[in-house]
Parts: sequence; C-alpha cells; structure tokens
Amino acid sequence: MKKISIIVPVYNTADYLRECLNSIISIPICDKEIIIINDGSTDDSLSIINEYVGKDITVITTANEGLSAARNRGLNISSGEYVLFVDSDDYILPNKIPLLIELADKYKTDVLLGRYIKCKETGEFLSESRMVSTVEGHLVTTGGEFYNGYSLNDATIIVACLKLCRRTFLQRNQILFVKGLYHEDVVFSFLCSKYATRIVQSDIAFYVYRQRAASIVHTPSYKKQVHKLFIADYICNNASESDSEFWPNLAIGLYFDVLRRTKLKNNQLFRKLKSLKKLRFTQKVKLELIRIIQIFASKADIKI
Repeated sequence: MKKISIIVPVYNTADYLRECLNSIISIPICDKEIIIINDGSTDDSLSIINEYVGKDITVITTANEGLSAARNRGLNISSGEYVLFVDSDDYILPNKIPLLIELADKYKTDVLLGRYIKCKETGEFLSESRMVSTVEGHLVTTGGEFYNGYSLNDATIIVACLKLCRRTFLQRNQILFVKGLYHEDVVFSFLCSKYATRIVQSDIAFYVYRQRAASIVHTPSYKKQVHKLFIADYICNNASESDSEFWPNLAIGLYFDVLRRTKLKNNQLFRKLKSLKKLRFTQKVKLELIRIIQIFASKADIKI
C-alpha cells in the first residue's frame, strides 16, 4: 500500500498543468502514487500529461463527466493510506506534505485540514487562509465538534483539496462526491464531519489556490443556485443532533442566498429549515426574512 494517493482531475488547464504536476512529483515521499483523470480535455492537457507518464503516475482518460465524477474515479482506484485531491490549475508546496502526514500519523486522524495560499492567475501570492489559534499550531476534535463556531462565510473548512483523508475512512463510510453537482465540496465536507471520529486542523499552509475568472468557482449560473437548494435539502434530510451546529445554519444561509439572488423558492424545503435545531440568532432572523421574501417570490416551487 502506498503512503499517499494524489488525485488530479484535469479539464482544459494546459496553461497551469506543468506547474501543478511538477509540484506533486516533487513531494519528497518515495511511496506515493499520482492519479490523473483527464476528463475529456480538448486543449493540450493530454499532451502535457503524457510527458509525465512513468513517474509514479497513472493516467485515465474519460469523456467529460465533471469534477465530481473524475475525483470519484480516482478515489476508486487509489491505494494510498491517505488521499489528497489537487485541482489541476492549482499547485502544492511539496515539502509541506510530509509534515501533514506526520501529523495525521501522530493523531491517527480520519481527516486533516490544512491551509491554503491564494494567488492571482499570474501566480502572485495574495493571502493565506485563517490560522488555528492554538499554541501547538493544530486543533484536534471530533467531526461533530469541529465546525462549531466557524463563520458560515469561511470557505476554508469546506474545500475538499485542503483535506488529507484516510482512504479507509472514506471507503468505510462510502463518502464520494455527488456527480454533476456544483459546490460538491459542501456535501463531501458534511459527510466527513458527520462520520469522522478525529479531525485535526493544522496551521500548515500547503495548497496554492489560483483565482481564475474562468474557473468553475467563479462562473455564475442559474444551475448553481438550484444546486445550493439541493445541498440545503440534503443537509436537512441527513443532519442529526450529534452533527455540528454549523450545518443547519449553513443550510438556512444557502436558501436565503438563493432566494435573495433569484427569488427561487421551495416551500417543502422551507418547512424543513424551520424545524432545524441549534440555530444561531442571525439564522433565526434570516428565517423570518425568508418568510417575508417568499411572499414576493415566484409562485411555483422550483424542483430540487
């Protein structure tokens, strides 16, 4: 069994791909496997990938099915003790990965969360994500405790690429990405927190996140708004009393955001939101605002 599997979905990122793959190959761990899923790229991505064949790299080329399907395909063939997802327009700081693994081994974690560094499309560094406010530089919790107290606007804790996951933990709990779903990291992170017995958050900044105007994250669409409602509904249907209070509050935030942007509504989902427990004061206020805004929203419920 390899120590770590790095899964890299690729779709038309030729301009950034070499930097990504070079950073992964440079990880100072001999016992690693790199799994590249070429998700139907139509640019020069596959030609670039072929330059790296034979360097502990497995390459799978498929028709374009989307990020979630590509990640799942890589996860299904992975053999590492740990799994790390890297988007092909980003890159990592290779010398930081052994530090993550050392920490994960020490605490026998299901999930370890590191930090990212934002950079411009040109590569210029912008800022780092928030740090853990502990003397030790890391925080050890259960999954149900981990997200408590976090701001609903803190994207760091949702990002799948910042999570070093134990592969057997993901497999045992059948944690995969929902195929075809925008904001797929939210459901993945929800399930990780739901089932993890030990999560470690670390101050180690290892992931360089490139902000691109053409990336999936920064491309607005009606479909993304509908998918936010799906995620809110998923949380309502699957959250339990033992889960972090972060998740029901996030579900209300997602619904409120969609309603104010688009006036799309779903009365059945709204009734579920009203029955949620452990709500913050701000989200209780939003529920009342939702009730008022829905009076002026579209008459028909949107299907989710």
